[in-house]
Amino acid sequence: MIKKAKTFAALAIAVIISGCAHSINIAPSSTAINTVSASEKFNKRIAYFLSESIEKEVTTPGGGGDSVKYKPYRDIEGGLLRVLSNTFSGVVSLSSEGDPRKSEAELTASFLISTSSSSSSVVTYPPTLFGVNIATNIKDSSGATVANFVAVGEGRAEFSEFVSDHGLSGKRAAQDALNKLQTQLIANPALRVSAKAGAIKNVDQQSPANSKEARLTELKRLFDAGLISQQVFNERQKFILND
Repeated sequence: MIKKAKTFAALAIAVIISGCAHSINIAPSSTAINTVSASEKFNKRIAYFLSESIEKEVTTPGGGGDSVKYKPYRDIEGGLLRVLSNTFSGVVSLSSEGDPRKSEAELTASFLISTSSSSSSVVTYPPTLFGVNIATNIKDSSGATVANFVAVGEGRAEFSEFVSDHGLSGKRAAQDALNKLQTQLIANPALRVSAKAGAIKNVDQQSPANSKEARLTELKRLFDAGLISQQVFNERQKFILND
């Protein structure tokens, strides 16, 4: 009877201990996002908002029968801001899609983040495999969708690595997703065309009070930044000189 009681107590303790949700942080370091060249940057302002609350907490599986909990939007927003600052000339943070400040930008982006985790360990709780997906939707000022894609990130970590950082695999997954997001933005043909068209429009709509010299200087800046081709540069230069 005593033996059965001890066994039951041991099982009860195991149930209590297992299934715990341990708090982790999956925010990558500020230096984890790749830099971009000046020619890759869009000469446009973009406004952005998060599709869900920044305080939303998520719980996903860890190891040893336990789980981990974290706030993906809070942890990843800093990386999103860095990506947008790397790729656009200006960034506006919105509280929601209906925020009137979105009129300050030519484009509006929304981000929906989903995560997953697992572990091959039966004795430690930190995930050894982590996934972060960032779904991005970008609209122009008329509300039409310009770009829509998902950046899929994956991060792995072994016990010898995460012993001092229990969210390491999550940080690596977030870093991977953010860098892929940045690459997708830069390579998106719709955004590239849109950025060039906006750049030309800005040159053509210079105030009459501005000198031809100022307009030509701005045109040269756009050409040097890779936002317009040699042919377009020659055409606009001729237009300004004859204006």
